[in-house]
Amino acid sequence: WELRAIVHSPHPVTRAGEALAVAIPAVVIVFALTYLGLSRANAASFNEPLNHVGAFYYTVSVLSTVGFGDITARTESARLLVSAQMLFDLGLLVLIARTVVGAARLGVKRRDADPAPPPPG
Repeated sequence: WELRAIVHSPHPVTRAGEALAVAIPAVVIVFALTYLGLSRANAASFNEPLNHVGAFYYTVSVLSTVGFGDITARTESARLLVSAQMLFDLGLLVLIARTVVGAARLGVKRRDADPAPPPPG
């Protein structure tokens, strides 16, 4: 639905930016809540128990691929989940960027191809 809205928007580039501004924080929130739940379900999953801020910090560290050292995944399930997030994030970022930019380009092309509306009056 969002891609269709971007393509048919009178301002596709702006609409594409709005889509990215919603999609990326949504991914961060989903993974942070997942890590928080994993930490609460099994305290040994990470080298320290995670609270909301710690789960958010850990997710952003993984997403940005800057690495981390103060919070690490210790159990196999936590390491598998973190590995899956890293792969998912890389693919998602490329897919979102490519799709949104493509939709914005198509919207600009469509807008420029439409004849100008008749003057009011």
